[in-house]
Amino acid sequence: KQIHFHPKNNITTFTTNDPLLEFQNTHTKEIWYWQLTWHEDKEGDDHLFIEEQLTPQGFDYQIDPDFNQAHLIIASGFSLDQKIIQNIYGYGFKDDQHEILSSIILEFETHTLSIQSGPVMSCTYAEKPLKSNGDVLFKIESSMQD
Repeated sequence: KQIHFHPKNNITTFTTNDPLLEFQNTHTKEIWYWQLTWHEDKEGDDHLFIEEQLTPQGFDYQIDPDFNQAHLIIASGFSLDQKIIQNIYGYGFKDDQHEILSSIILEFETHTLSIQSGPVMSCTYAEKPLKSNGDVLFKIESSMQD
């Protein structure tokens, strides 16, 4: 698993295949992961799939009780300077029978992370709000009250 970074004008774009997002509840310290994968249908539409899991299954990892992390993932990775997610949006397209998720946007206090599905997923991290094509299929709001 590799990540390729392309920083320019306070916007960092990177590409990767099948990224793994790590989340942690700031109150309970519970950790979970979203494994993102994609599929192209016969019409050529890219579908984004999110599999929520409790371990970084699909990646090589170790559990080290002396390390300050639940799982030590043996792969390329990075950490964002913004840590508290305010909202998560899922974008895509709807018809009478299906919803096709094609991208997600994570909103932080001052930055936004956008992940667009495809054989190589395009991820953009920027100070400005990012938009996505399609309809909002879901929204997850932070329940944290500071």
